[in-house]
Amino acid sequence: MLELISEHAWFGGVQRFYNHHSKEIGLPMRFSVFLPPPAQAGKVPALFYLAGLICAPTQFLWGVKAVSTFLGSKQEHWRQYDTSALMEKSITPFPSGILIDQGLSDKFLPDQLFPQTFEAACQQAQQPLELPTHADYDHGYYFISTFVGEHIRFHHRKLSGVAG
Repeated sequence: MLELISEHAWFGGVQRFYNHHSKEIGLPMRFSVFLPPPAQAGKVPALFYLAGLICAPTQFLWGVKAVSTFLGSKQEHWRQYDTSALMEKSITPFPSGILIDQGLSDKFLPDQLFPQTFEAACQQAQQPLELPTHADYDHGYYFISTFVGEHIRFHHRKLSGVAG
């Protein structure tokens, strides 16, 4: 069950913060949702942030442990939850493009995140991908606060048809 923690006006829309107890991981989770003005009248694309996006969870020990805990021991079922594996089976599923920023000082980058695997899957799927990397950043608050504006501009350009 979702518990609304707070809500406030932001950039003409509404920013909401929620608590949720995850049955899957057995821990409380907190997340936020921004509803832009057009969301009042209908559907809008989603912009979401995952701290340390794991692009290939079936390719490292902790990911395999987590996936097998949630999905069981049959590895053939795991690929349908693996971001890179799903992309490999697609043909340009998001023609407007995907933007993922990666901090090069993220301690999980070398052996858990595998953005290069997702990048290769996007190339195979002919999926437009922007994957800028940033020295001296991990995936914490300062990273997000520094680059979230570019993500908002990216989606604004794609939604409004503005070039650049």
